[in-house]
Amino acid sequence: MKTLADFKRRLVVGQVVEKTFHLGDLIVNGNTGQVNLRGGPKVMLQKVVKPQSQSVGFELLEGSQAGQTTWLQYPKAKDLKIVDADTAQVWDGGELILTYRFIQSEK
Repeated sequence: MKTLADFKRRLVVGQVVEKTFHLGDLIVNGNTGQVNLRGGPKVMLQKVVKPQSQSVGFELLEGSQAGQTTWLQYPKAKDLKIVDADTAQVWDGGELILTYRFIQSEK
């Protein structure tokens, strides 16, 4: 994986990713309500359920909010850093926001 286009191509239905939030308290609005993410880095497993041209929907796989859908609007290419073949980071204004690590595919 080297570009934003490569990152998007990997986000197919059934792909499982490990997502890490690197911010403090954060409330994410999803289709079925709010997901409250409190304190420091938080790691969660998610499965791609609805890739679209401008965004992608993920289903939470664990925790009290398992089954809820969250959405990622694709970042601009300048805000995405490819770390290695399976890891990408989303930055905003020089601050690390999210890390996605591809861990499994259900193809």
